[in-house]
Amino acid sequence: MLVDAIKKYEECIDEKDPGRLKLFNPGLTEDEIQSIISTLSIELPEELVELYMWRNGLKGYDYLEDFFNGYTFVPLHVAVQTYQQCLEVTEQVTGNKPRYWPKSDIIKYGALPVFQTDKHYLGIAGTKTKESKTPIYSCSCWPEGEYPIFTSLEAVFLTLSSCYEKGILPIPEEEDPYEYFEDIDSVRVAVDQNSYQESNY
Repeated sequence: MLVDAIKKYEECIDEKDPGRLKLFNPGLTEDEIQSIISTLSIELPEELVELYMWRNGLKGYDYLEDFFNGYTFVPLHVAVQTYQQCLEVTEQVTGNKPRYWPKSDIIKYGALPVFQTDKHYLGIAGTKTKESKTPIYSCSCWPEGEYPIFTSLEAVFLTLSSCYEKGILPIPEEEDPYEYFEDIDSVRVAVDQNSYQESNY
């Protein structure tokens, strides 16, 4: 369960990266979440609602404060804005309004870009029905090239916790974070064995 995975993550950072939680925005209420997504025609997976009730992104998202592997964790309203922009771009590219993404039922309604870099994002698929969890895809704003990088948000937090336990995290401030990305991705592959199994680094 995501709640248990987050609890484990909090225990790891409390021991090995104290002060880390102060970098996050406070969580949202369920009513606040519903208000932000009210203009969307999709439902959010239960895991994603739980995530934003825990924390509403990183305070330093606008200058790409790192959550993991160069990706920041954006507030929900930012994810929704980027999502809407991506749908507009993809509609122009495909010329076929219902076909925002490949034909898979899971992602054809678009992917909410919860984790972002300056060029890419990891998106969690919205669906027409409220799923408990859905895979997380590595995406751009274009309609090609998506593949599942995590099977769930639970897997994200279990991966991060494992990295703390193995001493890969936290990355020392004087070190180049990119030097650690391959090690973190190797942990992802080991922890989340049903995800995309090739390293991205």
